[in-house]
Amino acid sequence: MKVILLASGYTKREYFGNYLLPKCLMVVDGNETILDKQMAVLRDFNLPITMIIGYEGQMIIDHCKEMGYDVDFVWDKNYHKQYSNVRLINDNSSVFVGDILVLFSDTLFNTDAIEWLLLVDADVAKIYNLYKMTGIGIEAVKDVLRNSNLESLDSQMFFKIEERHPNLKLTRVSPPIWQFDVDRTEELNIARRKYTGDRKL
Repeated sequence: MKVILLASGYTKREYFGNYLLPKCLMVVDGNETILDKQMAVLRDFNLPITMIIGYEGQMIIDHCKEMGYDVDFVWDKNYHKQYSNVRLINDNSSVFVGDILVLFSDTLFNTDAIEWLLLVDADVAKIYNLYKMTGIGIEAVKDVLRNSNLESLDSQMFFKIEERHPNLKLTRVSPPIWQFDVDRTEELNIARRKYTGDRKL
């Protein structure tokens, strides 16, 4: 099992306006970035990590080197043209092989969420923006994304997988505590609002 961390970052300008940093380098909780918090959880599992980077990717590389994170990097060369998970997977399909955990770089998660994903007996499993896909599962995801108008890895994707690949084992749960670390949700929104004025997200 390996981790793929999606961090190409050129997305959702409506949230961030002219925000200059990749979202994973946004500081929450004093002096730690979202990426720091993610790495603090992932290091306990000793899994190889690949980050797909694009927007200001060198900043991410520099931060990881400074912090001593053992990460491989893949440049998403088309990040500036269109941001969607369909496009991201299709353009970087050589990375999405084998058994993988797919994590989003702007999501705060806890150890329990990763443990659940690793232990659950499923070909495709989802907890909000955390995904486990076996080799069979990722091929099914690619098949569905290539043959539908879906733009993201979401619940609709699961319905399509069930339709096209009825023999796969799928599991999805959605406890709100795992969308973000429950103690950090408001803190994250405050950090976001710093760059969007008072607009409520």
